[in-house]
Amino acid sequence: MNINNEPIDQNSAVYIGIDVHRYQHTAVAANRFEEAMGELTFPNTPGGIKEFLHWTDVLADNSRTRIIGIEGANGNGKLLRNAVTPVFPAVYEINPIYTKQRRDHGTRGDKSDPVDARLMIEVLTRKLDELPRVTSQDTSDSMQALSELVAFHDDLTRSQTRLKNQLHRLFYDIDATSETSRSRTFSNKQLKYWLTKTAKTDLSINCTMQRFIIRNKIHQLLDLKKTRDIADDQITQLVAQFNGNLLSLPGAGIITTAKIISAVKGIGRFGNIRQFVKYAGIAPVEHQSGKTRKHKQAKGGNRQLNTAIYTIALTQLRCNPKAKEYFEKKIAEGKTKKHALRCLMKRVACIVYGMMKGGEVYRG
Repeated sequence: MNINNEPIDQNSAVYIGIDVHRYQHTAVAANRFEEAMGELTFPNTPGGIKEFLHWTDVLADNSRTRIIGIEGANGNGKLLRNAVTPVFPAVYEINPIYTKQRRDHGTRGDKSDPVDARLMIEVLTRKLDELPRVTSQDTSDSMQALSELVAFHDDLTRSQTRLKNQLHRLFYDIDATSETSRSRTFSNKQLKYWLTKTAKTDLSINCTMQRFIIRNKIHQLLDLKKTRDIADDQITQLVAQFNGNLLSLPGAGIITTAKIISAVKGIGRFGNIRQFVKYAGIAPVEHQSGKTRKHKQAKGGNRQLNTAIYTIALTQLRCNPKAKEYFEKKIAEGKTKKHALRCLMKRVACIVYGMMKGGEVYRG
């Protein structure tokens, strides 16, 4: 059995919240009743992490379960995460919004590393069933490579968009009637045409510098396209190692699928579908006072996963008859279009969870 799936004795466990930073981390330990047991600040180095592991052994007498919460497990806490995940059965990722909520609704507004670590303990003791675990798959080389490639692909896309907008303006300044100046996309054929056109010395361009800028940006855009194609190929190969079955879901392209896989980091982290939907930031938040009861859209959750599911829902709304029928059914029930879309997103999230859990293709 995977160590991350073993049952946990929460009553006798030692709860440890860790506030991570680039150069050092602060850990605070407490029991089930949030009574402080110790505090440690240690450097973010292999030696510092070894000191932390020894400290936890002393606290737990080498027998009690340690439940660890890390905020920023995929950022500054990556080295710590990789060290503690194989050792402890219960390592959880804590969304910063949870600690912010605890701080905002508390009686004190203190902000320090030990205070943040104590707030994580409060989250662990009160919301443990809602938190995703950090698993061995989360720390695998393939998963980290996929996460970095997805981030790199997004950066390339933003750079392409910026260059296209700049070229639109430059082309419009030269010839406002040109098809290229009004085109939303730039094909390689169009870009090569403008390279040839700007090479002519008799072209009525304001100055030589403007011609130089245009040609330079075209070359940058062509290089970005080549690089993104290479990144797409590498992402495709990595997706095939994980849940390639998600590609059978209508609206889920290769990049959207890669974003879901890299955001989820192993479906085994989630004990049930409710945890998954909440992690995606789709589960509604209840606001109730007296006889008034409302549900509002959650602002927390993993934004990358939320955006990927939103993209699938919008695509299905345009192209999938069943999704259109479901959306129209919610409208007929009196829901607004925005609320109906959130319902469709939740439906998509449930399908994604089932496909990743069972490893099956979409059956319609």
